[in-house]
Amino acid sequence: MANPLFWCCLLALALPRLAHADGDDGADFDSLLAEQNEAEEAEGAGFSALIEAAADARVELPLDRVVASRAALAAQAEARAKRLGPAVVLGEAHYRGEAIPGALSLTATLQVTLGRPEAWKTVPLVGEDVVLVAARVEGRPVPVTRRAGYHVWLTRQTGTVTVELALLVPAEGPRGALAYTMTIARTPVTRFDCSFPGADLAPRVDQAVQADVVSEGGRTRLSATLSPGLQIHVVGLKALADAEPQIARAYVDADALLVLGARDDLFVTLRYTLLHGGMARFPIRLPRGYRVEAVDGGDGFSHVIQGDAEGDLLVGELATPARRGLEVALHLRRDLPADGLLTVGMPAAVGAERQSGFVAVEVPGKLRLETARQRGATTADVRRLPSALRESAIGPILQAWRYEAPGFELAVGLQRLEERRIVPGVIDEVAAFTVVADTGARLTEMRLMFKNRLRHRLALRLPAGARLRSALLDGNPVSASATDDGRVLLPLIRSGGEEDDFELSVVLEEDGPPPALLGAHDLALPAVELPISSLRWSVFLPPRDAYGPLRGAVEVQQRVGSVRWRRPFDEPAAEASASGSGGAALAAAGTMPVRINVPRTGHRINYHRYWIGADEAVAVSTRYVRAWLVYPAQLALALALVALVQVRRRWGLVPVVVVAGGLAALGGPVPVVGACVSGLGLRGWRAGWLVGARDAAWAWARRQRGRVRRPEGPWTTRRVATLAGRLLVAAAVLYLAHRALLAAVPLIGDIAG
Repeated sequence: MANPLFWCCLLALALPRLAHADGDDGADFDSLLAEQNEAEEAEGAGFSALIEAAADARVELPLDRVVASRAALAAQAEARAKRLGPAVVLGEAHYRGEAIPGALSLTATLQVTLGRPEAWKTVPLVGEDVVLVAARVEGRPVPVTRRAGYHVWLTRQTGTVTVELALLVPAEGPRGALAYTMTIARTPVTRFDCSFPGADLAPRVDQAVQADVVSEGGRTRLSATLSPGLQIHVVGLKALADAEPQIARAYVDADALLVLGARDDLFVTLRYTLLHGGMARFPIRLPRGYRVEAVDGGDGFSHVIQGDAEGDLLVGELATPARRGLEVALHLRRDLPADGLLTVGMPAAVGAERQSGFVAVEVPGKLRLETARQRGATTADVRRLPSALRESAIGPILQAWRYEAPGFELAVGLQRLEERRIVPGVIDEVAAFTVVADTGARLTEMRLMFKNRLRHRLALRLPAGARLRSALLDGNPVSASATDDGRVLLPLIRSGGEEDDFELSVVLEEDGPPPALLGAHDLALPAVELPISSLRWSVFLPPRDAYGPLRGAVEVQQRVGSVRWRRPFDEPAAEASASGSGGAALAAAGTMPVRINVPRTGHRINYHRYWIGADEAVAVSTRYVRAWLVYPAQLALALALVALVQVRRRWGLVPVVVVAGGLAALGGPVPVVGACVSGLGLRGWRAGWLVGARDAAWAWARRQRGRVRRPEGPWTTRRVATLAGRLLVAAAVLYLAHRALLAAVPLIGDIAG
């Protein structure tokens, strides 16, 4: 059985031919002009509103820029408000020539008026059932492609131009009743002028408004003015049957689609146009390295593959010779080269007078292309490719070339890129709240805010020993399921729009060890299978203890600003499907369709973090010590500082400073700072620092003025400094004694309990 991709491409390449064969009503021709000739009328009111809005704006700009902007907007409004005419208008067409053995050799002159400046226009020239030898505009050759069964000219030129065409129209019909049929563009004025060998002929042309047949010099001349139509059909040439039979000649147009994925697939359509007779044998030379996957030439077409020194030769045969033309579709395949250099080859129609066409490259996989060698082929704009070739591609066409002979040289460098799947979603924000009871039990509420377009469920991996107690989806209770590997699956809904977020809330319960006099609380959140952009976690702890900060694998992060970011690439873990054997895990989850309010009381510590990877469990830890151990220790520290102010050796204060730093990390730095300030103040009073500073100040003042005298009286500076130091030390000792008394109350309760 042929590859399904071959039949899709074959059908897409054959559709224009089928439509042309049955399209006598001109639907294909009208479709080429209808869309681009539709009159466009801009919404002038919209531009006027834009100008009015600009007039009401509150932006400070230089006057010249404001005037220029208003003038540009007014010019755009005036230009867009004008009703635009058609893009392409076909005028007079004149076909003149003579009959040669097996064909009509004609020269066509077509007058065309082009509008719509800066827009691409499609100008239909002549049908694909004739051989287009050359096309010139104002004496210059122009590139031509195919659309909807016509040879067309794509241009951005404007004005009235004259298109000159050189055509060959093959003869058709049985011997003794030759006829010529060609598809043309519909024009208001169409003239046909042709001469035939022989003086006793009676040619006639269909749809002729006026026709003259004149015999002169042994030839018959037919001149006619035709009504607007899409065909010229000449009959009545029976005497030409006595002419000597000619060797049939073939003109081939080939379209190739090169699909580079896991392999190199080449889809080629060879369109034969036959002159001077019929053909029943069609030899095709295949490019080296390819193997034939499928061949289709229509009813009665058979083929054999022969090998020789030049490579493989595919020989196709028809039971009845084809008179006007034939289409042969090929699907060839080969493996991609290991060295990354791909040589592009085309099947060649052996014995054809001319073979030209296009080669387009489609890459459904992850490959980077780079042209290495190019000779005999020119780079083509994708917009100039035949419509059948563009429509046959499933993905975008990356590169295209035009060639005039199959012996071109073209090599493309390939580089396979790493394929990484895009993460199907990202959780925008997670807000978590954990409450630790006096007994060590933990209750955690986790809220996930995100959008969802494709996923049907979300998988969570719970921490060890945790149980799922409640799950809410946008405030509505939902039931969870479990997988064999212990993950919990929660159902999701789809977001309706860009701003339509929803909230998934889960409540977990976990047993923890009872708090001791000192230790650490280790906490963890469930691992989510999607990345998390932002996490805000608040932990509420018993107020009877003193705590350090929350520490995890990543320190607390602070948001500095907002930036636009691209969703990261990741390899998501394969989803395990839920099965009936997960009943034990589901029972352990204990999901209840109820709402549970998590109390938020106690000592609160916050933990913020950003950009958390998929399936990453966030864990934190905080150390604690019973509060009634902290404040008495700080009181002892203050008393030690007061007692050690008489120490004359500086190293004697080192252990005191170390103990002060440890207590400040647990109980807060304010009491320790007060004790240190008190001790230093007492030390300065006993050492006479203030008195020395006072004496130095008075000495400086006496030097400046020479008249300043030392004041006499009971309230001297020494006495004021001494009183201030004693009051500061007394306040610090009373504060610490008060905190130690408050901390002793829970201790008495613990002993009594």
